[in-house]
Amino acid sequence: METAARPTAPAAQVGVSPQLSVRRGREALEFYSAAFGAEEVYRVGGTEDGDEVVAQLSVGSTTFWVADESPPNGNPSPESLGGSTVRLLLVVKSPRSAVERAVALGATLVSPVAEEHGWLLGRIEDPFGHRWEIARPPAEWPPSHGDHQARLGYPLAVSTATGGARDVAGVEREAQVVWEGDLASGSGKIVSETSGALGELPVTWASRTETAEGRTSPEELLAAAYASCFAMAFSHVLTQGGTPPERLDVKARSSFERRSEGGWKISSIDLEVGGRVPGLDADAFGAAAREAEGGCPVSNALRGNVEIRLSPNLDG
Repeated sequence: METAARPTAPAAQVGVSPQLSVRRGREALEFYSAAFGAEEVYRVGGTEDGDEVVAQLSVGSTTFWVADESPPNGNPSPESLGGSTVRLLLVVKSPRSAVERAVALGATLVSPVAEEHGWLLGRIEDPFGHRWEIARPPAEWPPSHGDHQARLGYPLAVSTATGGARDVAGVEREAQVVWEGDLASGSGKIVSETSGALGELPVTWASRTETAEGRTSPEELLAAAYASCFAMAFSHVLTQGGTPPERLDVKARSSFERRSEGGWKISSIDLEVGGRVPGLDADAFGAAAREAEGGCPVSNALRGNVEIRLSPNLDG
């Protein structure tokens, strides 16, 4: 067998470096290179069809090994075992784009990218049976204040009017509606009791199902809540990726429709997202927008009940 060495990794160090046993070793090397950006550090064999391969690959500052399986020597692949006993964690800047790329190259999506305990994380099974969690950790990792940062992917502290900072704990917001009359001809007033910022907003059934005529509706308020939440989440994702935005323009449009079986429902929300982000191209802007949609708290509250349609468009 032919040996090819490329000394791009540091000299051997004390640590743990896993070896993945696979069938079709050459194909595995090609997949890990294309999907994860792995670089070949060392390789033995695999120059001809049927030739077994052993190779060391590097991703970022870490390395791992890939080898054709050898069950008699105690190195079976997940395909021989009927599953894998190990999960591998790949930390990247953009989990959603990494997951999409791996799936396009033949991986199986196990769970889509979403916020979990502060991490933005998705799961795949590669074409050789190994399970990967592809993720980005919170801004502060490991957590510096108990498990709070482990639960939320947003900053622990916010600035106050006096210039100091305070921890962000669980918060509550209150709004009150006073309704007078029946549904068709009655009316209500919405008051934001926590901040008072909304004043008194008039609301009627007609403002939901016909024309607004200067009155708001729950659907308009939901759209406003979603647009503002998404703008914050998107700004956070972009800043964490090293490309803070100059400006984001987010428009949310909610659809309120009659159900065929009777009654009404909020069927969908369209998010139109534009912005100016120096140093970012349209593809990266779209990938970051999809990450933000996966981590936005309002998105997660709506998911599974309301169809969310995202349209990112980077300003030229």
